[in-house]
Amino acid sequence: MPFLFVSHHSAIEAIRTQGISHPRWPESPRFLPVFGECVCSQRDFVAFSREVDLAELGIGSRPVDVLVPTTQYRHKGKGILTHPWRNLLPKESFLRIANNVLVSSPEFALLQLSNVHVRRDPALDRSLARYREERDALKSIGIDEFPPVENLYPWEQELALVKVAQIAMELCGTYRLPANPEEETSYGRPRLTTVDATKTFLAAIPGSNGYKHTGAPRNLAKVLNWVMERSRSPRETALALMLTLPLELGGYGLPQPALNQSLEEASVLDVQPDLLWKDARLVVEYDSSEFHADAGADKVDSDIVRANRLRAAGYTVLEVTPGIVSNPQWLEALASQIAGLLGVSIPPADYSIKVRRALLHKELFFS
Repeated sequence: MPFLFVSHHSAIEAIRTQGISHPRWPESPRFLPVFGECVCSQRDFVAFSREVDLAELGIGSRPVDVLVPTTQYRHKGKGILTHPWRNLLPKESFLRIANNVLVSSPEFALLQLSNVHVRRDPALDRSLARYREERDALKSIGIDEFPPVENLYPWEQELALVKVAQIAMELCGTYRLPANPEEETSYGRPRLTTVDATKTFLAAIPGSNGYKHTGAPRNLAKVLNWVMERSRSPRETALALMLTLPLELGGYGLPQPALNQSLEEASVLDVQPDLLWKDARLVVEYDSSEFHADAGADKVDSDIVRANRLRAAGYTVLEVTPGIVSNPQWLEALASQIAGLLGVSIPPADYSIKVRRALLHKELFFS
């Protein structure tokens, strides 16, 4: 039976359920097996699926992302979407989750996802549609003027990397998004990778066939600069990114906090604030009812006790709810409060930044 090399989003899907406690492969850098030894076509995949239940391995979505050895086998169909990989595979870049099924490691999958290509025409069409919507909105209130023209194509390239950062923060965090939208996010899970582990993997990529000269390694290095480890929920990830991403992406450009880091003071030794700016002794506590829905009044009481202990230890504590982060105006007020307490300023947003901030907010909190 040939081998199936699962990559990209399909690898992330499998890792979410399978974890990383599987044998690593290969032992040293090598090329993918040749045609006949790995699944390269829809026909191969159909035959392979008769022998192996991929759903039991956490690979339920279709098409399945699959690595193939040459561009000759580039193909997209109902069963698989192939991704040519002609260069050396990095050492231990796969997890063998079944005898003939190997999935990209968290670090390798993040590298693959960082090789983004946003199609220009659809992006420009979306920019034009937004322009028309804004002009119609102005006319509806009696303003017969042309709104500024904003080409969002370069920004959408960056937005694709923000999505990779969200996945990276999940893998470096303690929650797992469900593969099936009907299922629920799970919490309190072990971390699957770290920023340092991903940087180490990135530095060790073989230079074969010029892969180091593609955009993926450079893009992933940029993404890792945005990633904060130990996030406990998707909303915590979204809030941290919104506050700290660069201004040109629509973020507020604030210094990065530590997430869920234990404090050293004896009086709060067992407290791990959601967002902590240690030097400023500033804490932002996010309402965690989304992943403690069954805790009821006891959880509310414990949150208050926790916040009071932090205040008594000399920390400024700002409390945030889902309603606050969902409201762009309230979230902007929160960002301004944090900036003031940190002693930094957020530059006034021009039209371009306001558009990107609104779109980034929608992407992070409502996608």
